[in-house]
Amino acid sequence: MLWEVFFDNKENELARYPGITTTSHGFFLPGFGNWAFILTPLGERMRIDTDVFIYHSMVKDDILYAAHRYQGTGALSAYRLPDMELIWRYHPGDLAHLTGMQPLVENGRIYMATGALTPSQETVEAVFALDAATGQQLWRTNEVRSVDLADHCPDYLYLNHHAGLYKVRKSDGHLVYYKDFNAGTGSGPVAYLDGYAYVMTPGSMHIVRAEDGEIMARMSPPKGSFFWRVTAHDGRIFAQSSRHLYAFAPWGHTEPLSTSRRRWVDW
Repeated sequence: MLWEVFFDNKENELARYPGITTTSHGFFLPGFGNWAFILTPLGERMRIDTDVFIYHSMVKDDILYAAHRYQGTGALSAYRLPDMELIWRYHPGDLAHLTGMQPLVENGRIYMATGALTPSQETVEAVFALDAATGQQLWRTNEVRSVDLADHCPDYLYLNHHAGLYKVRKSDGHLVYYKDFNAGTGSGPVAYLDGYAYVMTPGSMHIVRAEDGEIMARMSPPKGSFFWRVTAHDGRIFAQSSRHLYAFAPWGHTEPLSTSRRRWVDW
């Protein structure tokens, strides 16, 4: 172990959401309140006061893109690190919580979707794209929400809804399809690789043909556990269950993967 840092009181508590990302200064960690932290590569901690409670965030080129609530509705803001200078804020005033997923930042654009509606608010669910430099809205498609989306997809967003999957065109926000898996109310991440989406729902992973949303297979982990996370990398699908970590060949792959071997680890 090189070092460890403790966040051991309410004034130093970390957020209970994803969003710990690397920067040129080290690591950015949202706090559980109007604060955040930067950890240097040596483990030195610097606390930063913020003007909002950050739910989900992403750092790219030392610009922090933070999803939060502002004046009662969802908002997305860009800050310059490490001094938290506000560059722009996207706050149309009618969006539901932006708490379901991290922003996706690529090719000068930001893609984001709302989470669940707040019953007491006159808000809407939507997926939208912004200009990363200015915060200008490029398009917005209402009645779409997500808990997560798949990255590394050239032309489309694949967004995991509660027990279903949206496919949205990146260029203009056109909704290509929505597929209901009839798999309950819980949901988790989604990954994409070589024409297939891997979607986590309660108790199973759905392997979906991305072109038309057809379910090719449903896969449950053994011993009555649950799938929690999934990601695609280096030509493999990595899935975490309650007790194991799996590496799978992509769906439809028939040739041996170089230096590959399916393995699992008991936790």
